[in-house]
Amino acid sequence: MALESATNLLNAIGSVAILVLMCLMLLDLGSRWLLGKPIAGVAEIAGLSIVAIVYLQLGAAVRSGRMMRADFLAGLLNKRAPRLGCLLGAIFQCLGAITMAMLAYVSMEPFISAWRDGETLGTAGVFQVSTWPFRGVLLLGTSLATMCYLTLALSQLARLVRVGDRSD
Repeated sequence: MALESATNLLNAIGSVAILVLMCLMLLDLGSRWLLGKPIAGVAEIAGLSIVAIVYLQLGAAVRSGRMMRADFLAGLLNKRAPRLGCLLGAIFQCLGAITMAMLAYVSMEPFISAWRDGETLGTAGVFQVSTWPFRGVLLLGTSLATMCYLTLALSQLARLVRVGDRSD
């Protein structure tokens, strides 16, 4: 339940971030057109925000089964060989968890470094933004996605046991 709440919260934050980013881009466009002056930092904020939004919404995508996969094969296996379908589903979920855990692991040092060193993006004197919050979102998103994949793997294994019990 806590995992579901966390993924829903981050998903909602990601959706709000999309709205804010769209408004910022429209303001920048209007400022360029009406005043002949762009808003400083919009390109930097947009670049970092798009990546952050993906990772904010990653856990919800995993949890709800919206990650890209070959559903036609899974559906066919679940009909014709349900035990094999469950086993392959659990393996798929475990591979997803391993992938996300590896991403979280390699994201840890850049996050710590950005936090410790005060890393920024932008032009000094014009616009600068700290990168650690964005790197933190990447770390949080991949960690949450790892937990979601593990939860789905356990669900598939429980289903495998239930399907196995019925076929005996």
